[in-house]
Amino acid sequence: MLLKEKPGQSQKDGEADIYSLVILGTTTIERLLDRLRESHNRQERNRIVQVVARIGEPALQSIVERLNQEGPWYYIRNLVLLLGRIGNVGHMALVEPFLDDSDFRIQREAVLAIQNFGGEKAGKVLLNRLDRVSDETKPMIISVFGLMNYRDALPYLIMSLENRSLGQTKAASVEINAKICEALGRMGDAKALPVLEKVARTRGFLGLKTYDPKVKTAAEKALTEICRK
Repeated sequence: MLLKEKPGQSQKDGEADIYSLVILGTTTIERLLDRLRESHNRQERNRIVQVVARIGEPALQSIVERLNQEGPWYYIRNLVLLLGRIGNVGHMALVEPFLDDSDFRIQREAVLAIQNFGGEKAGKVLLNRLDRVSDETKPMIISVFGLMNYRDALPYLIMSLENRSLGQTKAASVEINAKICEALGRMGDAKALPVLEKVARTRGFLGLKTYDPKVKTAAEKALTEICRK
């Protein structure tokens, strides 16, 4: 009853229901996680995630155990999400294999969890997996490098942008290269200036293949950002 959203229910009443489940604490964790796996109602699953996240550390062991079991993609993704919210860097090795999952939605949740764990190890794990993740996940990882100011990724990002080596389709390549430009701009390292200038200034003549306008615009913005620092 507490999990179901009632017709006309106010936000305050919804918060009260969630709080009631949190108070029940460890006595409800297994039942909540069972419901998380079985429910086909997205709103209900979101409410369960809120409750378990607020219960916090007492739910960790159950989450860890269930990550070793099979289940629908949304169930696994939510378990990874919960571990990212209430876990710590010690759970990095448990989350890392989900970067290889066949479902890009689970991959992306694993990226967010690793970002939440933070630290130098997070950047290293993501860089090591960048070539292997799906094209839908690559832009997210690259954005994380920029947000974390992970300078160890700088040489690889410069090389990838110059060679346009990431992305199996044109649309994916454009999105990935634009994100690389944004990340380089956030990092603010002058080493990125030559390749960004090349991207921004390249014209399609004498056999030269120009960059997509979206990538060129992102490169111009990154140049401005770096020059301001």
